Amino acid sequence: MKAVSLLSLAALLAVFAMLASPFAVPAAVAFAPNTSEVGDLHKVETVEATAKIRGEDGEVITMPAAAELTFEVTDSFCRYTTLKLVEGYVEIDGKKYVLSEGWAVSLSRGGVKAISEAWGPDGSSHFLIRASDTGETGEEGAYMKSRAGFKCEDGKYLITGKLLRYKLAE
Repeated sequence: MKAVSLLSLAALLAVFAMLASPFAVPAAVAFAPNTSEVGDLHKVETVEATAKIRGEDGEVITMPAAAELTFEVTDSFCRYTTLKLVEGYVEIDGKKYVLSEGWAVSLSRGGVKAISEAWGPDGSSHFLIRASDTGETGEEGAYMKSRAGFKCEDGKYLITGKLLRYKLAE
C-alpha cells in the first residue's frame, strides 16, 4: 500500500512539473509559422488610445492619443521577426511628433508579442511600446493591446490603447 501511494505521489509531481514547465505549450501554438519575408512592410495604427501625464500639482491629466508606425522586415526566423521603422508619428492631444528611426522585434507564439523603440529626428523625443495580440482579428488585420512611454519636450506620457496591425499590400 505504501509503495502505491509513493508511486501516485511521484506521478502527481511529474504531471505538475510538466504543467508548470515553460515548454509545456501545445504543438500548434509553439510552432505557429512566421509568414513574414525580408522587405515586407507592416503597419501598426491606433484604434483607440489615451495619454496620461502628471500636472504640476500632481494630478493625472488624460488626453486623446494616436500613433501610426510603418516597419520593414529586416530578418525573419522561425518565430522571431526583426523590423526597422520606415516612418511614423505619435499624436497627443492634437500635436503630432514625427518618429524618424527605430526598431522592433516580434515573437509569434500563441499570438504576436512585440516591442519597439523609436526616436524623433532631432533626438528630443523617445517612444517605447510593448504590444500583444488580443485574439481579435478582422478583415483589416489583428488587434493588439499596448502600453507605451513617450518622452518629448512637453513631458513624459504613458499611452495605453488598442492597435490594429496588418501587412501592407505588395
